[in-house]
Amino acid sequence: LLVVTFTVSAAAEMRSRIRDGLQKELAANPGSRHLQAQSILTGRAKICTIDSFCADLVRSNFHALGLSPDFRIADGAEEELLRRAALTEVFEQFYAEEDADFLEGVAQFSTQKNDEGYFQTVLSVLDWLDSLPYPLEQFSRFMEQWNPASGGGLYSSPWFAEAAGHARRVLSRALRCYERIEAALQDDQSLQAAWGDVFAAEKAALSALVAHMDAQDWEGFTAGLKRGVFGSLAGRRVKAESSETLVRKAWIQELRDQCRKDVRRLHPGVYWGTQADFSQDLERFYPVLRGLMRVLKAFYARDWELKRARNTLTFSDITHCALRLLVDGYDWDSGELRRTALARELAQELDEIYIDEFQDTNLSQNLLFEAVSRVGENLFCVGDVKQSIYRFRRAMPELFMQKLAGARAVGEGFPAAVHLSQNFRSAEGVLTFANSFFERLMRADACGLDYDADQRLYPGAPYPDGDYDPELHLIELYGSAGDADGGDGGQDGAAPDGDE
Repeated sequence: LLVVTFTVSAAAEMRSRIRDGLQKELAANPGSRHLQAQSILTGRAKICTIDSFCADLVRSNFHALGLSPDFRIADGAEEELLRRAALTEVFEQFYAEEDADFLEGVAQFSTQKNDEGYFQTVLSVLDWLDSLPYPLEQFSRFMEQWNPASGGGLYSSPWFAEAAGHARRVLSRALRCYERIEAALQDDQSLQAAWGDVFAAEKAALSALVAHMDAQDWEGFTAGLKRGVFGSLAGRRVKAESSETLVRKAWIQELRDQCRKDVRRLHPGVYWGTQADFSQDLERFYPVLRGLMRVLKAFYARDWELKRARNTLTFSDITHCALRLLVDGYDWDSGELRRTALARELAQELDEIYIDEFQDTNLSQNLLFEAVSRVGENLFCVGDVKQSIYRFRRAMPELFMQKLAGARAVGEGFPAAVHLSQNFRSAEGVLTFANSFFERLMRADACGLDYDADQRLYPGAPYPDGDYDPELHLIELYGSAGDADGGDGGQDGAAPDGDE
């Protein structure tokens, strides 16, 4: 078995539980030689973290990588110093060569005082690439999305599709809010009389923007966004303000203000340009990416030289070295990998591979486990996407979602999914509230996950009779979102106001 988890403490706890379980069985069956042997072997069982698995693999095969067997792993501070030293040397080299694309990148990302802005940009790109297999190949694929010669038009661009998708989600959410506002106005004639025509016009403007987006009419979309969506409520006094009307009025104002803020965050720098403007941006920015690619190549070469001289590797290096040992190639489009002879040998030795906290793995780590598995058929992955908290470390919970999407029910074939939905920590009232809360918040378009029957929590432990219903305390925080009549603000076509 290979059992992999995320932290050293979790691996130690897992080993301890297995040992305790074996001791309990051995106490009940003291004559079992099999249990005796398993209990003795627990200390040498392959229960480890991902980093430990990679480090052991690299140390066992150092000769295949041209490494010294006594290499050490740098801590965070040393890693940062080495990275900055290598990048500083690369910058000096490119300045000396007067590389035009490099100098354009410095000009676009830095101030006139120094090149720190571009320096930090390169460090951020390196941090992103660290978690990916074959980083230079991946950056080359990314760069080609900006190539003006690639053709296909604005809507075929993956980065533009992301921006357009975000805009549509913002506008669709605002429309849903306006449908709620419309229903509230119909229930109150004094509010309908004072505000009805304004909100109807705003809703129509939002609907028109969505229609332009769906029709891929970018010129119409930008023109509508520039004209503005929101009118003014200034001077529109609400008559016969009962206490119920006052509450409804405040709620409508708050909902409208949030919609205004969301829509106005569709920044002019992205969403107000024409297709011709975007084409010009591509022509101007592609050389910067081309220069950045040369900087990255030079950095990786110099960084490796410095580390070899110090006989030092980082955890990221360890992962990439392990990939070199196990993976001979990866098809980015199909997701298929070619295994090395070493990977096929290890796959024959491992009957089962258990991976805990799978939602916190990245693509490089996933490829490692796929490589040493038997075409994935002996992989047992445990995770909960709702508990994914390591995106800032480049975790990719979508990998787990992809596995779930392709899984069947138990007994219907491979791969299969077992939903561990029973909760043994909370009473039924607490779980009912949590389910009700999260099924309203968690949707695939917002967080990549629909909180459906498979995600709900069900009571798994009996609790003594009693009142375990939760109490919910709401604290209203009042800000400066306009005046008492909804904010005059005016129309919003020219430029975003201070909402940001």
